[in-house]
Amino acid sequence: MKLISIVNTNTNTNILNLTIGTPTTVKELFEKAEVKAFAPEATIESIASYDGYDQASMEAVNMETLSVTDDTVIEIAAFGEFKPQTVAAPQQGRVTILAGGGSLSKSVIIINGITTVRQALNDRVANAFDKTRDELQQMKFHVNDEAATLESTLQDGDKIVLEERKAGTDGCEDNYLTLVDRNGTECGILKEDPELDLESFLDTDAVLENFGENVDGIALTDDIDNVDGVDFSEAADNMIDLIMESPISNINRIEFRYFQFAAPVEEEPAPADDDDAVPADGVGAAQNIPAVGQATVGPVMVSQGGTSPIKILVTSGQTTLKDVVMSAKVLNTFAMTEQHMAKMLFSVNDVRSNLDVVLRAGDTVVVEAPKCGTDGSNC
Repeated sequence: MKLISIVNTNTNTNILNLTIGTPTTVKELFEKAEVKAFAPEATIESIASYDGYDQASMEAVNMETLSVTDDTVIEIAAFGEFKPQTVAAPQQGRVTILAGGGSLSKSVIIINGITTVRQALNDRVANAFDKTRDELQQMKFHVNDEAATLESTLQDGDKIVLEERKAGTDGCEDNYLTLVDRNGTECGILKEDPELDLESFLDTDAVLENFGENVDGIALTDDIDNVDGVDFSEAADNMIDLIMESPISNINRIEFRYFQFAAPVEEEPAPADDDDAVPADGVGAAQNIPAVGQATVGPVMVSQGGTSPIKILVTSGQTTLKDVVMSAKVLNTFAMTEQHMAKMLFSVNDVRSNLDVVLRAGDTVVVEAPKCGTDGSNC
C-alpha cells in the first residue's frame, strides 16, 4: 500500500510503500513502526483521502476501522492545508417512453446523464408493451425528436418515442422519400406503396399532413422546385411528365419552392403515478440517489460464501457493482481474475443483481459461484 504525506503547500509529496500481508485496519497501520518513523505526526485526523475519497466526504465513516490491503492508498496532510474536491453526485431522473403512436407509455427511473437508452428499454418496459427486450431494442427510437442510438445517455424529462420498423421493397430496410420545404427542413415519408406514381403519392394524407393548412385545395406538384436534382423550372414538359408518372420507388428527394412543413403539435403525456414507474437497468434503488452536491461516500460489505466480509468505499448512486467486485482489493482478497469474477453470481441486499446495479453506502454484496446447469455448463 502507499502512504502519501502532503507537506506544507502540497507541492512536495513523500511516499511510503508498505507490503500488507494480512488485512489490517487504519488504526493498526498508524501504530506500525515504519509509519511512525515516516510521519510521526500522522494521526487518524490527519487523513486527507482514502483510496481517492477525500476525508470531508467520509464524515460518517469510522476511519479507524477501515480495512487496509496491499492496494490501499492513503494521503495524510499533517502540515499545511488540504483542499478536498467536491464530487457531484448524479441526480435521479425520470423519462417517458411512448409507443403505438403515443397510446402506450411508461415512466422509467434513470440516473441523470448516466443511464443509456439500452438500459431504459429493459425487460420491465418490454413487458409493459407486450414485447421482449430484443424486440423493443430493435425498434426505431427518437429521444426528444432526435434520432438516438442504444448508447445515447438520458436526462431527466427526456421523451423516448418508439416506432415499429416497416419492411421496405427489399424486405429489410425502410424505404423513404425525403421531402424538403422552403426552409430546407427535411422530412422522410415512408413509401408504403412504392409503385404509386409521384403525382398520386403527393396527394396522399401521409404527405399532406406534413404541410400547413394553406395547402388545402392546392396541388403540391405546382410548387416542386426539383426532383433528384432535376430543376423543374428548366426541365422540358415531357421530362416533367415522365418524372410525375414514375413510380416513387425510383425517387429519393423532392424540394419545394414555397411550401413549409407545419409546426409539430406536441402533446405532453400524462404524468405517470410514482407506483407505475420502473427503474432502468443499473439504477437499483434509485429513490435513494442523492441530489447534486457533495457525494455521499461510505462502505459496502463484500463477502464470498462464508468468508469474512471486507469493506469497500463507494460513492452512493454512482459506484456500480462492477466497480466494486472488479477492484484489485476484492479480486486479491478472493484470489480471482476479472474473467473468473465475471462468471460469478451476485446479490445486493439479498436481491440477485447484475454488474450494472448502482450501489449505496451500507449495501451488502454477496459473491457466489454459479451452480451447474442441467447440461453440465457452468460447473
